[in-house]
Amino acid sequence: YFERYSVFLTDIDTYGYEVRPPRKDEMPSLTMLAYGSSITQGAGALSHYNNYVQQASRRLGVDVLNLGLAGSCFSEPEVAQYLAERENWDFAYLELGVNMRGVVSAQEFEQRVKYLVDGLIERHPEKPIFMTTIYPNRATYFHDTEHPSTVAEIAFNDVLTKYCETKRHEKLTLLDGRRIMADFTSLTTDLIHPSDYGHIRMGEQLADLLQHEVKKLQYEKR
Repeated sequence: YFERYSVFLTDIDTYGYEVRPPRKDEMPSLTMLAYGSSITQGAGALSHYNNYVQQASRRLGVDVLNLGLAGSCFSEPEVAQYLAERENWDFAYLELGVNMRGVVSAQEFEQRVKYLVDGLIERHPEKPIFMTTIYPNRATYFHDTEHPSTVAEIAFNDVLTKYCETKRHEKLTLLDGRRIMADFTSLTTDLIHPSDYGHIRMGEQLADLLQHEVKKLQYEKR
């Protein structure tokens, strides 16, 4: 797991032990598909592999395909189609919205959310899909309630809430981002990305919210 760096391996000293891929019985039985912003990718943590979805997956005993895109989580149709076409996941976690504040209107955001999530549901109707509202950040607490980022954040969260209420899909669950990023001191000085402490706390909170459904899936996989 090499983050953003280019690495050239010439040799691995295994002290005489074999190097091999893990056996199936050594791998988690479930895989979580995660899509989101730089927060999901792991920005703010000293190492991206300590991001909150990795932290949650360890606590849940599942593998994770982390497709977080720093500054680029725009839910484009091409990305939506790519996610829907993937088959190698058992449940999905979507962190949508924060990168699109000030980039698209609430109406456009609604269309992108609908296209992405409708596609996942149509292609994988039996798989659980979890979404979260935007995590608390500096714009959440601006005194200027008419600030464009604050207005967009409120509107985007309303879009997510109304979509899930209208969709009424039994496998679709909307989580409150305030229950995941529950401690504002979790953030770094930019007041949007979590620190290592923040990612750990968020991972704990997210695992707690997902554990009931994950245990059901793990039982069904036996």
